[in-house]
Amino acid sequence: MRKPIRSSFLGVMIALSVFTGCKKDQTDPKSEYVSTNNLTQNDYAGAAEVDEVVSNVNDIISNLIGGGQADARIAEYKLPCGVVKLDSVTEAGGKKTYKLKYGEQSTCGYEYKKKSGEVSFKLESGTHFNTADARFIINFTDYTVQSAATGQHVIINGTLAITNLTGGYIWQVILPSDHTLFKNTLTHSVRGKLMVTFANGAVRERNYFQRRNWKSTSGWAGLKLTISGDSTITREATTYTGIYETGKTLDGNFEYFSTLEEDFIWSNCGTTWAGPFVLAKGKAKVNVDIPGVSPAYFDVQGGFKYNISEMTATPVSEDAHCEANAYKITIELGSYHKAEHYQLY
Repeated sequence: MRKPIRSSFLGVMIALSVFTGCKKDQTDPKSEYVSTNNLTQNDYAGAAEVDEVVSNVNDIISNLIGGGQADARIAEYKLPCGVVKLDSVTEAGGKKTYKLKYGEQSTCGYEYKKKSGEVSFKLESGTHFNTADARFIINFTDYTVQSAATGQHVIINGTLAITNLTGGYIWQVILPSDHTLFKNTLTHSVRGKLMVTFANGAVRERNYFQRRNWKSTSGWAGLKLTISGDSTITREATTYTGIYETGKTLDGNFEYFSTLEEDFIWSNCGTTWAGPFVLAKGKAKVNVDIPGVSPAYFDVQGGFKYNISEMTATPVSEDAHCEANAYKITIELGSYHKAEHYQLY
């Protein structure tokens, strides 16, 4: 299942740089956090690339390894953009490790990104990828994505573990309900730790706690992907639920934790497995631990239609969710700064 490069996996990280846009008066350490200027590169860069790789792997598992729709392989299935070679090595017990090699000669997406490095995945437990509670591992080895427009890049290393909680392939949820292979829902759990190296050499840790659920009301056109937080965390005697990510910000190296106050729902606005998928709704809150500043957070809410010429935004209705194109971002930094603006998907 293909999605736009600016897709769902932790997409709310687009605004983390708002907290540390540029430094002001050095006599007041709080004053450096009031800028709302976006930097050339921010935390979102790495989040988007990770999300796209997870989608790439799911594409291959569901449509190539898993046989495509109704056990018939999708005709002329093409490897994800940037993948120049797909290898497999059979290990002891008959299980395979699949290796995706990315090549710099390829440019992908409307941002013209160049990719290199390697991503591998393998079935760690379970007899097949589609069995209930089967778990597969995705390993990132110097997976590098560079923007041709800006020259900025990120390098990603680490491991994600995906557990197929319900069993099944994505294409099974779009089948008629009376089909013998029909699945009402498909649910994956995502756990893992990645290290993201940014263009300035800074390395930041990112930890994932996520649940992904696919369900369809009417074939491919009715397919929806719901992203929810899948953990809890306690800070200063307060327990927060719906945690889906923790880590350190690129600028300032501050600890943060992210919660989903409303699940992100991505809807298929096309008629095939390729989409495009549009973020219909969802709301996240990212809490940042900035010493001496409380509260320090931003809310990111999807599902708005932004009119660029008129510079206005309105929430989309359920029937018009394919028109959504922007996040509403609300920022609060103690008594020093509070703002609201919109960011295109």
